[in-house]
Amino acid sequence: KVQAAATRRLELKELPRRGWAAQAGRQAQLCSVVPWLLCAATRLCPAMTARTSGAALRCLVVGIIAIVAGLAEPGQAQMQKQNTTWIYPTLGCRANRAGESCYPFCTMPLNAPCEKQAVCAPAYVKTPFGKTIQWVMAASNPTPPDNVYIIRTGGMPADSGKSCCGFSPVLGEDIWTVQSPMKDATLNPYGVLAPEVINWPPMKLSDVANEFRTASVKGAVVSVNLAPEKLNITNVKFSWNVTRQEASTFAVTPLYNISFDARYGYSILDGAKRLYNNSACTKNVFFRICSNPFFTAQPTDSTVPLMGSPNPLGLVRSSGVPNSACGISVHTPCIRSPGYSESAAGSAVLQVFDVGMFDSSGANHGVRVGQQITLELTLTTLDEGGKVAMSTVDDPGLPIGAELTEDRVCGQYKICRTFTWTPRKGQEDKVHDAHVVGRSFTTLGAELNPCDELYTKETVFRVMVLKPLSTWLAPLNNVGQLTGDLAAWPGNAAVGTEFSVTLQCESNYQPRIDMDGGAARFSLLSTQDTGDGKRVSTYSFGYTPVRGDEGSTKTWQFHCGDDQDVAERLIRTVVVKTKLCTYTVDTGETLSTMTRRYQLSTNWLNVWNANPMLITDPDLDLMAGAQLRIGPVYSVKPGDTLDTIAAQFSTTIKKLLSVNPHLTPETAPDMQLLGATRLCVIACTSHPSPTYSYKWAY
Repeated sequence: KVQAAATRRLELKELPRRGWAAQAGRQAQLCSVVPWLLCAATRLCPAMTARTSGAALRCLVVGIIAIVAGLAEPGQAQMQKQNTTWIYPTLGCRANRAGESCYPFCTMPLNAPCEKQAVCAPAYVKTPFGKTIQWVMAASNPTPPDNVYIIRTGGMPADSGKSCCGFSPVLGEDIWTVQSPMKDATLNPYGVLAPEVINWPPMKLSDVANEFRTASVKGAVVSVNLAPEKLNITNVKFSWNVTRQEASTFAVTPLYNISFDARYGYSILDGAKRLYNNSACTKNVFFRICSNPFFTAQPTDSTVPLMGSPNPLGLVRSSGVPNSACGISVHTPCIRSPGYSESAAGSAVLQVFDVGMFDSSGANHGVRVGQQITLELTLTTLDEGGKVAMSTVDDPGLPIGAELTEDRVCGQYKICRTFTWTPRKGQEDKVHDAHVVGRSFTTLGAELNPCDELYTKETVFRVMVLKPLSTWLAPLNNVGQLTGDLAAWPGNAAVGTEFSVTLQCESNYQPRIDMDGGAARFSLLSTQDTGDGKRVSTYSFGYTPVRGDEGSTKTWQFHCGDDQDVAERLIRTVVVKTKLCTYTVDTGETLSTMTRRYQLSTNWLNVWNANPMLITDPDLDLMAGAQLRIGPVYSVKPGDTLDTIAAQFSTTIKKLLSVNPHLTPETAPDMQLLGATRLCVIACTSHPSPTYSYKWAY
């Protein structure tokens, strides 16, 4: 009686949570081998113990136990010869039929045995980034009521310490979180994974060699037994939340491999637990994560990646490092990252990247006419065995005059092209778009279930061409007299003294000043940045009147504008009129040398009298650069002729013409001169003394 009770307690302990139903099932197996009388006797044991003496009862129980123990080994051997079977909806349960392309998700009746050739072949499952992929592994055993244990036996490839695809580098949590609590350290009666045999995906190089190291995914994969009530069927559903492509750090996403075994377990009266699986194949599953092809480009205005490309650090505009090599401060265009989406005709969505010179606030100042733009475009796929190709969109294509080179390989699973464009006159103050699209495809065979052919969104590199804006900074107004009675204007220059003007032009292009007029000194002094995208060019103009320019008027026009002659140019006018009877003293000159150099009157006393403030001692050198008057200037009155003026001022017509070059030699002595005409009057040196009128003219 005691032995029977001990045996019963042992069986109850070894058949977790199955109670008498599990024990009855095992007895039913014994009944198929032991004569029914013995089974009946076994079932009648409790009744017999109530009516039989203690010694007889002990003999009967011992005999029955011996019979059961003797028959247990043949039952164990029989069970060892049985096979666990993969059943639907196990991944890759059956092959494609004619006209189908459903593998590895082809359908069958629930719990139907899988086609062995199909289910034993490696299953290639593809999934895009950012999606949740689910699959089922289901198996039945031949020895009810025992459980089937689906055990992961394989591992994922080393990833060189990088985190990808839903797996976090944080350690300490199981990658497959079990929904039901573990009831047994070795065997789980609910048919979920046995943790002591699982080789978790390595997250660090040190984890690659440690097959028992667990890596955290924070619930990335969850296993659920869908049929715990069926003792001989285990149906485990797996769910994997694949990371977004933007979070990937892989240059190429590797294949992820998981291997599964299905084994059944049972306990016999000796208390030992065993897993058996003689011929059910190990199921190898390869997960292929498929990417969308994406563009990268240079130069960009910051370290923030372009939208659509991996951004594992999660950089945004506020956290990116600006690129000091481009922008409005250095007059160099670049691409504004990360870009933005824009709705197009129909349901299409464009991926837009602005190109221009950006300031610190993000304002786009565009690019300039005549300024070459060079963008290096790269198209990449992360697909193992993938290839990419880039092309322009036929309509609208590229801006007029732009060029895009042919594809060239520039890395693993990458191609590059160079976009160049120099905007022309007439393209200013407009936005010009370059439309390109990328395509990824595979070089792998169909049996490997490669990633599908995919296209990027239509990608637009949008270039704004700047409208030139120029302005005069100096002089603010025209120089000299442009209107009124020019003949009455005394003038603003003297023979021998350079008349100079500083000119400054500001522009959001490269400023330039052009000069129209006679020979003169004109040169660029400097060009300076203002820091806001504008520049100021400073020029110097100078004209030195010579003997013979007295009384003449010369005009120059200066044009301020951009260096590409795009916008209408702004004009400043400089008028230089050389004064009469005024000459410039050269270094070391005296009254005597000056009168000889300019062929003037040798009567230095008259010159001294005309410049009382300038000449204190007629024998000393004059001050270099000083302007010296050598005679009076007479304003013509109505009726005046050269004859009358010469007589009035004790001079000759020849002398008048020599110091008044603005009078033409054809002027007849008796021709009446125009009113307001001004004449320099110098008395002839042979005249004994000037007339009263000559003295009065001073």
